[in-house]
Amino acid sequence: MSEPVTRGLGRLTTRQMLLLATIDDSASLKGAATRIGMSQPRATKSLQEIEDMVEQQLFTRTNRGLTPTIAGACAIRHAKVMLSQIGSLEEELRHIAEGAWAKLRIGTIMGATPIVTEAIGTFSERFPNVSLEILEDTSVELLRLLDRGDLDLMIGRSSVSGRPELYDTVAFHDELLTVVANPAHPLVERKRVTLAELSQSR
Repeated sequence: MSEPVTRGLGRLTTRQMLLLATIDDSASLKGAATRIGMSQPRATKSLQEIEDMVEQQLFTRTNRGLTPTIAGACAIRHAKVMLSQIGSLEEELRHIAEGAWAKLRIGTIMGATPIVTEAIGTFSERFPNVSLEILEDTSVELLRLLDRGDLDLMIGRSSVSGRPELYDTVAFHDELLTVVANPAHPLVERKRVTLAELSQSR
């Protein structure tokens, strides 16, 4: 009985992922081996080991060099993603070791999402070593997460809390509310109405 692909890929090494990605860039096994400092016989053996793991042919030989099969293109794509993630991990760990990395967890209500999206670009340019985590939810749920320490700040309505005075708040955007009414409603001709007047309406 053949070994499941997922178990076989557990033996895949970073060097083998690098080989896959480099073959795609150079279109030849010899060129890829040279670029990553691997002998051609070792590169040939390494590629064969990868194909044995997935039990599929990943490349075909043509007069232009190696051409990835459908399975090969899939493997290359994932190899490049994993290499990128490893690079990001190394960078974040280095920043942590240097004390120059931080994570900011921001909660936002749906109506404020465009404001947050616009601000992210500017913030990331000014603070490239700060990782942002954005969560969208209702003000009630965001306040609960803030109270629990799962958020660093939120953009929403503190007024929905029973104790809004407990929070440090900054008002930075006026929210425009529109009343939609039946054309026959007695207040429909009014330009301004109070909440007290609306509370009497059904």
